[in-house]
Amino acid sequence: MSFYNQDAIKEIPPAQTVQKCTEIFRRLHFEHFTTFLEIREDRKEKMGGYSGNFQINPQGLAEWFPEKFGILEKFPSYRMQSSNGKGLSMEQCQASLYMEMFERLSIKLKEFELRDSGISDGRLKSMMFEDYMDYIRNESPGIFRHFENEKFNFHLPGENIDLLEVTDLTGGNTLWFPMEILFDKLGTNGFTAGNTEEESILGGLFECVERYTQTAYFLDELEGYALDPESIVQAYPMLKDIVHKLNRVFDDFRVMDISIDWNGIRFFSYLVKTEYHPTRNIIFSSGGTHLDQRIALVRALTESIQGFNEAFSTTRHQTWGENRLFGEYFIERVRDKINRAEQKKLVQKTREYDHIRDIWQTAARAFKQVLVLNCTHQGLGIPAHIVYIPDIFSKTYSWPLNFHIGTPPVEGKIIPRNLEGLESLFFMTPENEEVPRSAFRKTYFELLAGTGDQALLDFVIRFYAGREEQNILSDMTGSAWKPLPITRWDNEDPESFVYFHRVMNEKKGNQERITYLINAYQRMGWINYIPEFLKKEGLEISWENDIDKYLDLAGELEEEGLYRESADMLKKVQAIEPDERREHRIVELDELSDRLEETIQKISNGQNRLFGLEPGKEFEGFLLKNTRQLSDSGFELLFSPADEEEDDIDLLIYLEPKKEHTIRTSNGYSIDVIKAYLSPEEKNLLKSLQKKLEEYPENLRRDEISSGKSFVSRLFGKK
Repeated sequence: MSFYNQDAIKEIPPAQTVQKCTEIFRRLHFEHFTTFLEIREDRKEKMGGYSGNFQINPQGLAEWFPEKFGILEKFPSYRMQSSNGKGLSMEQCQASLYMEMFERLSIKLKEFELRDSGISDGRLKSMMFEDYMDYIRNESPGIFRHFENEKFNFHLPGENIDLLEVTDLTGGNTLWFPMEILFDKLGTNGFTAGNTEEESILGGLFECVERYTQTAYFLDELEGYALDPESIVQAYPMLKDIVHKLNRVFDDFRVMDISIDWNGIRFFSYLVKTEYHPTRNIIFSSGGTHLDQRIALVRALTESIQGFNEAFSTTRHQTWGENRLFGEYFIERVRDKINRAEQKKLVQKTREYDHIRDIWQTAARAFKQVLVLNCTHQGLGIPAHIVYIPDIFSKTYSWPLNFHIGTPPVEGKIIPRNLEGLESLFFMTPENEEVPRSAFRKTYFELLAGTGDQALLDFVIRFYAGREEQNILSDMTGSAWKPLPITRWDNEDPESFVYFHRVMNEKKGNQERITYLINAYQRMGWINYIPEFLKKEGLEISWENDIDKYLDLAGELEEEGLYRESADMLKKVQAIEPDERREHRIVELDELSDRLEETIQKISNGQNRLFGLEPGKEFEGFLLKNTRQLSDSGFELLFSPADEEEDDIDLLIYLEPKKEHTIRTSNGYSIDVIKAYLSPEEKNLLKSLQKKLEEYPENLRRDEISSGKSFVSRLFGKK
């Protein structure tokens, strides 16, 4: 069929794609676990195109079809999957929306299967980093050079890495490739699905080129220019409606041409920058790439509709992966760069393709290697793949260094490798209780050492003397290192470690320098270092301190049962603003922490036991399948009913009262149930468990206050 009509931007018309996807949804009963589905039809009138959002609870697939999707039961935290879609027509938008959902589901299912049984069935193998680099040097010198490139910096000495077999479509051979690079938790670049295998792979290839051209343009490695909107309309009258409406809706609307010739193949690539001044919404990551100029423009323009939310101000999460951050400085640099760009008229270049195979063969010739992993799931029946192109750094998780968004993944987020990153890590409390706090600390200390401030690091080591943190610090070199510039902007970006290090080493006596450093130390979490810093500078000055956020964090930590950490926050404030009541509270919190450790020892009587309950043994007609510690004061118990047809019941027990929880015991514990409705048997299980908890020592914290006794004496029996 012809590609050249308004409705078709792929080989199979959108209406057929929608029908095919809808039939699969019905067959798999998606209506029972779809939590949100919206097509913004109003945007057609206002903006010239449609956008949509689709959300499901994937666990519904496992409940309805355990033989096909039972693997999801082993990953119960995977309870939400969303997709977005866009298009000039309703059918285009639906096809885009549904295909992205199949893409995300298929690739997640593939990842879960590999993590569960990949090693045992041979689909995965583990290899030491050094051995793998020897292997890839011999097997594929091109990929070896790619890994060695400073932009990628794949360097994991002494670590085991999981490898899976991928196909190189340009050479037809297979090779072992690191799994974690393909299944990048922090982005979906190169993830793709389509009606056919060729359509799927080609979509991933174009997405990789799209992200590459955007990145290269932002870093001044690729020339670009603004297009005169009217010249787009003149070349493609079918785009008149969307171009004119976007130009009216946004206070500033620019289409940038960042097309590239790669080994003689022309990839048309465009990005759209929009500004909506009422909420200061600035977006510049909407893009589209194709060998067909018209289709590339359609994708970029419709993506600007999909990415816009008039209720939000500029989001720094507009990067290529929902958990990435652009820095404010970077946003302003890119905005200014685009605003200053020369404007030119679009030069129409038409090249017709009769079949998608022709497009694929042409596009693939541009690259030395195109690596592909087939992620198609038989239960869904939609071709899905991960595409990786070493020539163009197709996984953008290697490029965040260029954007000051660092590499340390914490809680599924990439933390900025700059002052903002230190501030985020210090004042962030874990949202996911499965993430050990040691992961936060380790990443935080590594970033702190990266500032190059040895005096500060020495102060930190002294502060944590004799503590668990000292062990983490001792695993490091104990030395700060001089930060190296990553982009040409680092010397002028106040957030960068390079800028901080330069200011730190400037001559004394500059008031602006002192103010900057005082503010930086407060943001890093070391307000108590400032007096020592000023003494070293030979100064005795007062400054506008920011203790409120330290006190707020102390309260949050105490609420989570992190008493030692809460005391640490108060100690930092106490060092610069002494207060007698605060000093007493620090003592109480330290004693609470000791008591917490004692309580955990009392309730954990035996390996993997909790409150005397042992996994694999029956309790009140239920089999205790597993117990695990969620946090310093939180535990999970997973029970399985005798009737195997009934669902498991997941109980969370905390060693402090939680107002929002289902049950609170008389001695201060709390139980929460991860289930909406309980059977009579499950209610009886809860009552029995409550009674069992009340056999244990009174908890750390009680709601009522006994008259005539201090907080400490109530807890510890002191007179």
